[in-house]
Order: sequence, then structure tokens, then C-alpha cells
Amino acid sequence: MGRVKPDDLTSGVKGVEIHGKKIRICFTYKKQRCREVLDIPTTKQNIKFAEKKLNAIKYEIAAGKFSYSEHFPNSKKATAFGESNKNVTLSRALKIYWPIKQSSIGLSSQRTYINAINQAVNIIGGGRLLLTLKPMEIEGLRKELMEKYKPSTANYYYICFCDLLKWCEANKMTDPAINFSEHIKKIPIGKGNADPFSNEELSAIISACIHPQHRHMILVSVYTGIRVGELRALCWEDVDFDRRQLHIRRNVIDLIGGERSFKLPKTGFARTVDLQPPAFDALVAQMKYTYQHLPTTITVDTDGVPVAIAVRPVFSPLVSAINKTSRAGLFFSQPAITSMWSKLTKKSGVRHRHYYQLRHTYASWNLTAHGNLAYIANQMGHTSYKMLQQVYGKWIHSASKSEAEVIWEKMKNHTLFAPVVPQDFSDPPQDDDK
Repeated sequence: MGRVKPDDLTSGVKGVEIHGKKIRICFTYKKQRCREVLDIPTTKQNIKFAEKKLNAIKYEIAAGKFSYSEHFPNSKKATAFGESNKNVTLSRALKIYWPIKQSSIGLSSQRTYINAINQAVNIIGGGRLLLTLKPMEIEGLRKELMEKYKPSTANYYYICFCDLLKWCEANKMTDPAINFSEHIKKIPIGKGNADPFSNEELSAIISACIHPQHRHMILVSVYTGIRVGELRALCWEDVDFDRRQLHIRRNVIDLIGGERSFKLPKTGFARTVDLQPPAFDALVAQMKYTYQHLPTTITVDTDGVPVAIAVRPVFSPLVSAINKTSRAGLFFSQPAITSMWSKLTKKSGVRHRHYYQLRHTYASWNLTAHGNLAYIANQMGHTSYKMLQQVYGKWIHSASKSEAEVIWEKMKNHTLFAPVVPQDFSDPPQDDDK
């Protein structure tokens, strides 16, 4: 079979044609024939997108809601029809931007990406006119994201929103006197932002727990090192009590509207985590609260392939909620974890740090206990132990100070080594036979 010609892709699709290496759509507006080029490559998927966009335009024209400048902000036709970009809101810009951006993002990343932008848009306000947007508001967004989320998450949300802002700027929707690119500064993630808890601090926080489920969640977190999203997505089907192990198969993120999105762990692969005694005991105690619950069906995005599975969450907000008719759902949300944790640190008098510092605590405790770097990295879901060296360097160096004694304690029990008592190094006696 020969290669498919570009024109063959649009065969049978009325109003969509190939123009050079781009796709062009054709329609009639105010009795004038209009042709507009879409800045997307000629692929089968993009042809379908163009057809949907054309149908949406025709519907808006028929309903009297069509705005030429909003769909084609750089088109000369918009000016000819007496339109401009002066009244474009942030929400409207996102509505135009997202279908274009969506075509260049993998299916597994689309929900995460649009959720990130929506979180930022909600902070600024979707009804905000882009023409009146000021740099101080972008700086305020950056500050609020840093306060609400861990650095890596805040930075991702911020970058996604700034992509939208740059697109709006390029399409002349913002104030031409402002160069927003000059005011965009990435949120520092840092290589050494670990601030673990001491034994005394952790004991105080656990003592402050009112409901046993909260205590169990903290113990599982600090003695397994799993990520917060992995803890929230943990189900009884993932727990192997016989082998004292957890099978970390999924992560969960919050979407706008209270929905949850389940996907593979951060590295894209499942892993097995050994249960240290406190974590094992906490899970045994937690069985009383959720083990007998009926399974619920969730859909997990496995690299773009949705898989439906029936599971029973280990930790559920319905168990510890004051209002048992809570509509929070069967799985904890990130804000619910944050709220619970803030109350516990305040009540216990412990200096507040984010919940994910429990993961850092797991790492630092295991490193100072002379744990094998490769093993710890594997347990935490790192692809290599370089991350441990970058983030937990000072704990590794601290553990190394006594490493020589630990090694020698093991070595001196082996009989193959020379005795440690003082030896006589005088000249050996001469052999009389020589």
C-alpha cells in the first residue's frame, strides 16, 4: 500500500481542506466566504478536530453567538468585521486555546494538564478580562500556588498557566504595553528541600489524632515512604499481608468539580514496597474500618488505555467524617489531607511542614540506619539513587561517619582476617637446614 496523500485525509469532509502543510477550514459569515488556516499539522486526528471546530463555528453563527476575533484573533477578517480582542475573558481564551493545545499533548497527560490550568484560572478568576490583567496578579498566582501545593506541583500548575498566558499574549489578547514573559519566574523546586520530622515530633502528632484512621494514615506514610497520591489511591487489593508488602499500582489526582483521576504511579510503573512493623500493624488495625466495605469501580488511565477495576479503598473520608452523609467520596482529596494535617500539627504544637515531609522522614530515617541506597530508592519509586544523593545528601554523609564501625563490626567476626592483637614483627628465625 502507498502512502496516504494529504488531500485524501479530507476526502468526504466538507469545508476542511489542506493548505500547504496546514489545515484550512471554510465557512460563510455575514454573506462572506471565509477561509482560515489552523496552526496544526495535517494528521488524521487533527482533521477530525478541524471538522469539530467548523461545526462549532457554524452552530455559533446560526445561534448569533459567533465572535470572529475569539476564534481567529490574528485574522484580518476580524478587523474587517469590526471585532477586536478587547473583551476576551480568561475562560473564553482557555476555551479557544485548549482544543489547539490538546492536539499536541498525549492522552494520558491531557486531564492533568487541563486540571492544572483550571486550578490557576480559578485563582485569578475566569471572568477576568485579559486586557486588564496585570503582572502583580501573575505574581500573586505564583505565591498562592506555592502556599497551597508542594513545589513540584505548584511549578507544574504555574508553567501550564503561563503557556496559556503566552499564547494569549501572542494573539494580542493582553495589554500590548505589558511583556508578561519578563514577569514569569519558575517556582524553585530545590534539590534539598527535605525537612523531616524527629521521633518526638511524630509522636506528638500521632498523639494529637482523634480518629484512629488518621493515625494509621500517618504511620503507613512515614514507614513506607509512599507518595500522598499513592496513599490516597491505596486499596485493600494492593495489600499482601502474608508477605508484608504493598503493591503500589496507581496514583490519584484531583480534578475540577470534585472528580478524581486515577493513573499509574509517577514513574509509570507499579512497584512493591515492604511493610515495616509499624506500617503493618497500622494496616491490620485499619481493617476494622474499611476492609468489609463493598467494592467500588474506578477507571485507571494506563498510558492512555482506560482500565476499569473494582477496589476497596484502605482509607476513606467517610469513616472519619463528622458528617456521615458527606459527599466527599470514597477516596480522600488532597485538600482533605492538607486540612487534617494542618489541624494535627497545630494541635500538637509541632512546627508545620507539608504532609509529604513524611516521605522525606522515611528516607532520612532509613539512610541514617545505614539502609542500602539502591533498596531505599526502589522502595520510594525512584528510578535511581541519584535522587537520594541530591535530596538527602546530608543524611547520607551523616550516616557515613559511623559506617566504618558498622563495616568493621561485621568484618571482624570473619576468621579469614588476621588477628587484631599486637604482633611481633622482629626478624624470623633462620632455618638451620639452609
